Amino acid sequence: MYDTLRFWFNIGLIPDGYPLGIKPHLYNPQKEYIKKQNNQKKDYSYSHFLDNDDSKYYCWVGYIGIIRVSIYKNGISVQVSLPKYYHGTNFEKMTLETTKIAIIMLINELKEKLHLDLRKATVTRIDYAIDMNMKHQPSEYYECLGKKPPFSHENTLYHIISKLRRFAFYDKTIEAEAKGNEIPEQKKGQNNFRGEFRLMGSISKQLKWKKELNCDTLYDEEFYNLVVQRCYDEFMKIPKNKDMNTIPEGTKTVNDAKDVFVARHLPKLEQSDITDFLNQCRAEKIFSHRHYYTNLKNKLNELITTPTSKRNEMIQELETKFYEVIKRETER
Repeated sequence: MYDTLRFWFNIGLIPDGYPLGIKPHLYNPQKEYIKKQNNQKKDYSYSHFLDNDDSKYYCWVGYIGIIRVSIYKNGISVQVSLPKYYHGTNFEKMTLETTKIAIIMLINELKEKLHLDLRKATVTRIDYAIDMNMKHQPSEYYECLGKKPPFSHENTLYHIISKLRRFAFYDKTIEAEAKGNEIPEQKKGQNNFRGEFRLMGSISKQLKWKKELNCDTLYDEEFYNLVVQRCYDEFMKIPKNKDMNTIPEGTKTVNDAKDVFVARHLPKLEQSDITDFLNQCRAEKIFSHRHYYTNLKNKLNELITTPTSKRNEMIQELETKFYEVIKRETER
């Protein structure tokens, strides 16, 4: 489903060509700095916004409900979480039908309150969200996602595909609690793992979409399936990390640490290697009791499989859950 959407209104689409004209209609507009000039933040009066070149360093940001509106010198940006706009929470799923209803609601609200025609705006950001209920805590899957070091920030891990495309993976429960959002009863106690495929900038070019792209295109089934498929293709390209590079929880003793080190650096062994070694031990009568051989076999199997098998199981679970969501989306 879509989550965050962003639209851009060029100066020619704004009534009287005056972006600040919408400012009185916004709730609690505040100045936000885009850049710093000589590392100094400067404060300007409203008149400076359009008359002074330094206005390129900041914009005015306000809200209509949960719709974020940013006023720049050369245009206006509108950003909204579609499921939160429609359902009141982005834990709830959006279908193509509810997506259409929500976008029409947004069109009407922007026209009524800001006199902006959303159908003429450029779509500059699409976040496609995948929600999965996992066996483990979401943070335990982060290291599975990419052999090249991804960028992480607080609760979120970013996998950068290009300057205009990326994935964001995070614990949806932690994110909701941090923002003071209510967690639906059916989601409490779950490991709510969210993956977001974020497209920014020239979206048509990136998706090789030859038709017009505006807000109405977002609920076009052909376009929607294109976004879904691209999300899956990009996810599967992430080189999953099957190596055990972190020390597992529960590692407390010297022997525990030794086992982790040995398991991490052992070459990949076949089951036949263990069988051959056990046969050699039996032939040389290493142990006086038969059950020692069984104990040795169990310990060797545990040693060489525990770290990597858990990692492989987590990768398999992640890819399976991701595929299941994509399949449901494309088989509507």
